[in-house]
Amino acid sequence: MSEKAQPLAEAMLRGCAANVGPLIGLDLEVGEPTLETHAELPEGDLAVLPMSVEFDDQVLCGLTVSSPLQEIATLARRLLDDDDPDKEREINEDEVDAIGEVLNLMSGAIDQSIREHINPGYRSRPLSWWRSDQPGDNSLPDGEHVVASGRINIPSAGSVCIVFRISPKLFGLTQQTTARRTQGHVLLLGLEEAVRTSISGILAQAQVVVDSAEPGDDALGELLGSTEAIFLSGDQSGGFELVRNLRLAHDTWQIPSIICLAEPTKSSVMRALHHGATYVMAVPADEISLLRVLRAARPDER
Repeated sequence: MSEKAQPLAEAMLRGCAANVGPLIGLDLEVGEPTLETHAELPEGDLAVLPMSVEFDDQVLCGLTVSSPLQEIATLARRLLDDDDPDKEREINEDEVDAIGEVLNLMSGAIDQSIREHINPGYRSRPLSWWRSDQPGDNSLPDGEHVVASGRINIPSAGSVCIVFRISPKLFGLTQQTTARRTQGHVLLLGLEEAVRTSISGILAQAQVVVDSAEPGDDALGELLGSTEAIFLSGDQSGGFELVRNLRLAHDTWQIPSIICLAEPTKSSVMRALHHGATYVMAVPADEISLLRVLRAARPDER
């Protein structure tokens, strides 16, 4: 098994929890994932999201993320503000849509983790999710896979099992080399003065080099080329579109982006993630929260 498999599994599991947690208003925790290599197919009624790992326009391999339907439904019901999300019952249409939204959030974390731990030039694209009790024409791929299993723990409730089934091809592909971004640099882009001052002070104490800029500054291109994370405002006009433009641009799409919101709501967090934000952070943020988000965004500190 590749030495990269364990760090990748850990990053994917942490990222899934970090992406889903803000939308349901909880700080989700994760356990240590276990890793095996085998050809056995998972059993039970599952929600299955296949993903395609690609480089440019070439499909390299695939992977799936799956979870027991009744367990992932507890996250989906929290997304819908259900009064009794942990009660096991038949899954209705609204909950089916919400499960798809939860899986979509997880797919963003998986994409980010593969780019950081395997190859920054790779892209992991989610396909249509399906239910193993209603598979239609869908099926899990046969053959030996690297299987990582872990749990996302819900405070004062149960937990949700997450299984990543990864093609071994992912770890055997020829690596495309790219220039490594400067360590210890972050960029504050278009932030309000009070937020910029607060974040700069905390990061300076943590010995992180902080650059500040406004959209359209002449030096912005150079700063983007050396930063490893970008803090942006979701409260400023055009902030969400700026995130989208950065994620669509060839030179900046792989840089983690952290949207700052003074009063985050479910709709604003969802909008930020849909526009391509890697993480969403409430501001003003205390030192622990800020550094935790930055550690999650920076691959060298995971």
